[in-house]
Amino acid sequence: MGAEYGGDRIVVKWTKPVVTVRTDGTVSSASQKCLRKVISDFNALTATTDLKLTRDSAADVTIHFAPVARFPSLSPKYVPGNDGFFYAWFNGEHRISSATVLVRTTGISDTLRCDHIRKALTRSTGLMRESNQYPDSIFYGRHSTTTRYSKLDEQIISLLYSDAIGAGYDQVQVTSAVQVLP
Repeated sequence: MGAEYGGDRIVVKWTKPVVTVRTDGTVSSASQKCLRKVISDFNALTATTDLKLTRDSAADVTIHFAPVARFPSLSPKYVPGNDGFFYAWFNGEHRISSATVLVRTTGISDTLRCDHIRKALTRSTGLMRESNQYPDSIFYGRHSTTTRYSKLDEQIISLLYSDAIGAGYDQVQVTSAVQVLP
């Protein structure tokens, strides 16, 4: 729960039924295919919000495909050392209003680029924190290459984008809203 950096552990999420996503830069056919798959996978898990590709410059999420050297100029929030990066803006009610995703285009394989697309786009939907406990998860904090959501990822995404969890919920509210199975 909460933003990737900082101590605030409050649910942050989109509350719109459709979140538009556009691409910027040179997008290979493999990256286009991967992005469509990630969006399809995400939408299959969510009850309250869907991602939708658009060409509209006023999209909610912009995914920049570019060499890493351009990342600082594309997002002043960029943290060096990341080949896939996201930043989401949210209001005082913890509702996401827009997001930027950066994906490296040079010097990496299509598989690794797809991993960055899946991780950064999904995490820009409010699932921002990492964990070092689940190596097959897109939320794993150490180096990994994941080309699909793990079962745990699917459960977390489904939970966040169900009617059970609201933007701004704290850990106590989340715990009381869901039944945790042993």
